[in-house]
Amino acid sequence: MNSFRRQGGETRFEWFWRRVAYGGPIWLPDGAREKAGPCQLSYSGDVAAVLAAVATSDEPSPGVFNAGQPELWTYEEYVRLMGGVAGRKVRIRYAPRSELDALVGGTYRIPLPYLVAFDVSRSIMLKNYTPAPMKT
Repeated sequence: MNSFRRQGGETRFEWFWRRVAYGGPIWLPDGAREKAGPCQLSYSGDVAAVLAAVATSDEPSPGVFNAGQPELWTYEEYVRLMGGVAGRKVRIRYAPRSELDALVGGTYRIPLPYLVAFDVSRSIMLKNYTPAPMKT
């Protein structure tokens, strides 16, 4: 049962990589099927590129820029991509959160993200910046 619980200081993506490497299964709440709770990443190279583009911008008041990939993935899509990269078959199962809570004898603490994706449109409009696609 402990394999279903979030361990220590793991981040949500580290948790998924560990489950993929272990061979799963990866249990997801039914609500994780839609893109309403998106999986969206920020690549460190993109963050650096946005900082450089803003620093060299002619715009007098740069404001706030979000650096990240514009693609929104479901968790199933993302976990299957990880499985492909790792050369592992991924077993994904869905269940109501109440069943997952009962399975672990408490609160199923899968590291799901924020309910809203961050807007990267302002960064994409910068000169000399194109975000790295997720599949590279």
